[in-house]
Amino acid sequence: MAESLPADLSHDATVKASPEVLLARGMVSLTLPATEPALSIELSELPSLTVGGSLEDASPTESHADLEITEVLGEGGMGIVYSARQRSLKRDVALKVVRSESHHPGQLSVLLHEARLMGSLEHPGVIPVHALGRDASGRPLFVMKRIEGTSWQDLLRSPDHEVWAAIGKQSRDRLLAHLEILMHVASTIAFAHSRGILHRDIKPANVLVGSFGEVYVADWGIATEKEAALGGWPGPLGTPSFMAPEMVLGDPMDERTDVYLLGATLHQILSGRPRHDGARVVDVLLSARESAPPSYDVTVPRALGDLARRATARDKSDRPASALAFRDELAEYLTHRASLELSARGADCLSRAEAARRASNATLGATERALLVEGRFAFAQALREWPGNPTARAGMDRLLEATFEAELAERALGACAAALAEMSTPRDDLEKKLAGLRSALRVEGRERDEARKLVRDHDPSIARRNRTLFLVFLAVAGAGLTLGMRSFRRDGSLPGVRTVLLPLGLGIALAPVAAWFRADLAKSAVNRRFLAIVYGLIGASTFLRALGYRFQTDIDHLMTFELVIFGTAAAMLAITFHRAFGLVAMGTVLCAIGAYALPEWLEIFYVAPLFSIVAVSAFVQKPAEASSGERTDETRQRPDKNEKR
Repeated sequence: MAESLPADLSHDATVKASPEVLLARGMVSLTLPATEPALSIELSELPSLTVGGSLEDASPTESHADLEITEVLGEGGMGIVYSARQRSLKRDVALKVVRSESHHPGQLSVLLHEARLMGSLEHPGVIPVHALGRDASGRPLFVMKRIEGTSWQDLLRSPDHEVWAAIGKQSRDRLLAHLEILMHVASTIAFAHSRGILHRDIKPANVLVGSFGEVYVADWGIATEKEAALGGWPGPLGTPSFMAPEMVLGDPMDERTDVYLLGATLHQILSGRPRHDGARVVDVLLSARESAPPSYDVTVPRALGDLARRATARDKSDRPASALAFRDELAEYLTHRASLELSARGADCLSRAEAARRASNATLGATERALLVEGRFAFAQALREWPGNPTARAGMDRLLEATFEAELAERALGACAAALAEMSTPRDDLEKKLAGLRSALRVEGRERDEARKLVRDHDPSIARRNRTLFLVFLAVAGAGLTLGMRSFRRDGSLPGVRTVLLPLGLGIALAPVAAWFRADLAKSAVNRRFLAIVYGLIGASTFLRALGYRFQTDIDHLMTFELVIFGTAAAMLAITFHRAFGLVAMGTVLCAIGAYALPEWLEIFYVAPLFSIVAVSAFVQKPAEASSGERTDETRQRPDKNEKR
């Protein structure tokens, strides 16, 4: 029966417990018998090695002993590692033996198994085995290369360890140095897998780092062939704080079990804590069985945190397929770490912007837009550093989609088109949305143009200067012709042909002036109507005088009646042009009454409306508030967001 599992055993210790012990604690429901492996070789078959010095329980020191014990390098649950001097080759070696008080066949078998397995794995990451034999008392031992350095665990716990200086790693390179060590470990494990061997106890304490940067994977005592591991193990085997779920449950193990241990080691590098923790070993094993995904501090590179989570996934199919694949992901991070870190920054900005938008349930505000800009810059820099960065490319596309949707809500056609054009792959759904927005804006543009044209047509401030000059010319010419008619009134004559020709001549004289200002006056409907009313007034005056000539009506009466026609024209201007002309209309009617009552002041009453029209036209600024639904200046002048974009 395998030894039971004490609750206070160190989490870092390599342990083995029977399923009955775990069943009693309610952890698993296995009923497999717990058996110990038998010795694969008789101890008597091992060659004798002469050992001298302070090897406990050994035969008395022999002067001709080739191996001279010098000191104890380390002790474990079953064995002791000594430093020894090999006299024949004049070199220092390491010597591993089982404890003197332990004569359990299983422990002896483990020692022999470890020696033979390490001897078969000829790889720079495996400590070379020089010899396997037994001492004078018959106790098995094997001789290994002596490593000048320390355990990786000590380096993790001591940032100022002297080995750091020896291998030339500065403090700023510490994380990269640990990752490089882990890559060496993964390469060694991949080599073992190629030989059909699973280590099953990968952890920093079982890795030695030499003074010149050499990396060795040690303690192959519980390693096994893949075929044997597929049959399961009768109880937990390994280090509790690093165990994979299948190691706790006794399920079949394969290469991905060692990948889990590599991921647990990466977890300790990133967090400074073991993958599984608890007050008792039982709690640690429960944690290993569940293997819930860990979370990492924001200072941990996202790519490394993601790799550690996937490598220690509960389901083996979610882990990297092999130790080599795990190593390749580390190598990719080291090669492209700047790009990957920029990708992580961009993803963080995008997530914060999307969260803010969901929280507000509205379009992006200034802060969220700033986050999108920052994220876009980060992704762009990441792709500049590494054009093939899949995370950055996917993040950029996701950010561009978020930007597209935000700008679509703002109806910003240009910004939507720009975001869509930058995406790495065509998006038919977004293209349809863009086409819909373009069509809607085209319709709105036509309506907006028509509305602007309507406002422009009713804006009296357009061509105001030229219109006023035209009216000044009209008023001066009209006043001159009016004063020229005084001779007819003094004689008391009836209207003649000249009377009819005067307004007609005025219209002809104004024609070149109107043609000169036509380009400006034709820009708006109100100016065109204004010209039409002026020429209509001249035509009406000509027609009236022609009637007066036909019926020989007194000139005073004709001119007085013309004032009534002027008032009617001013009223039309008040309706179609600007209501200020209503004052001119009322004033003209009063002038007509005055001309009728005071004929001697007829010229003054006749000329006054002409100059009042000039004055009003010169000072009108705002569009007339006609009943046709015209927009105000404030509406007309408000900038259009889509035009700006």
